[in-house]
Amino acid sequence: MLVDITVTTAPDGLLTVVERVVTDAPAVQHLAERIPVTDDEIRRYSITDVQLAGAATADGTTISFTGPATLKYTVDGAVAAGGAVRFQVTGGWEQDLARVTATFAAPGVSTADCYAGRVGSARQCTFSELRGGGVRAEQEGLARGDRIDLAVQTGPLPVNARFDSSSPFAVFLPGLPIAALVFPGAGWLLRRRREQTMAERRAAVRSGR
Repeated sequence: MLVDITVTTAPDGLLTVVERVVTDAPAVQHLAERIPVTDDEIRRYSITDVQLAGAATADGTTISFTGPATLKYTVDGAVAAGGAVRFQVTGGWEQDLARVTATFAAPGVSTADCYAGRVGSARQCTFSELRGGGVRAEQEGLARGDRIDLAVQTGPLPVNARFDSSSPFAVFLPGLPIAALVFPGAGWLLRRRREQTMAERRAAVRSGR
């Protein structure tokens, strides 16, 4: 299966992705909107305006291909401070891909890195370079479930990156210490311990220690 991807950046920081798929067998792709950054943090993207042409259907962000098709969608959340753009060019496939090619266009591109493999892997793509004011990347072989990430430094763009805590406790009471959720009276104990620590520090200052 062959996949060719074109990504363009709009002045408002949104990305338009056009993915051309050539396959003679059924294939399924899950577009990622939540990607782990660390053990405690998830980066959140929004995928909208999904459009299909050819032998494919969409169920939300799950795309089913039965033959050659073109997928087009918009990505929000790829731009961090200073024009640092990072997003998953392709991934979430239930089948192996034979070859992936990608081009990325944005104003003021100065550096780019392409990563292939499992989420979080720093393995470089087969090939990537700056070309014509943008980025050209290629990957020979992409295993089922693997992804291709692009990290590109562009000119100024509106920041729209969003990050969430991956802690289950943060879903219910953001900012509250975990101990206060688990142990009855823990909130009082934490306050008492903080008061004792401050008193000890003040005493140390007065005594010159």
